Amino acid sequence: YPKIVSIQNSYSLVVRKDYEAGLSEACYHYNVGLLPYSPLASGTLSGKYRSAEVRESNQPRLTKFPGFMDRYLNSQNEQ
Repeated sequence: YPKIVSIQNSYSLVVRKDYEAGLSEACYHYNVGLLPYSPLASGTLSGKYRSAEVRESNQPRLTKFPGFMDRYLNSQNEQ
């Protein structure tokens, strides 16, 4: 089998538990790199979706999958 040299996981300041809870040790041990996708949490960490006007708009990115953006916008880190 070919050697795995990288993985691509969701990783940002909001969604980092899975990687830091054990996957980082496995990557270090096996010399595997991380190619993070969605490092800005689908744009929410950029502040683009903070205004109520943008969140209430009928954009497919925000409304197609109910609850998807809530995991970023209503983070326990903000409380």
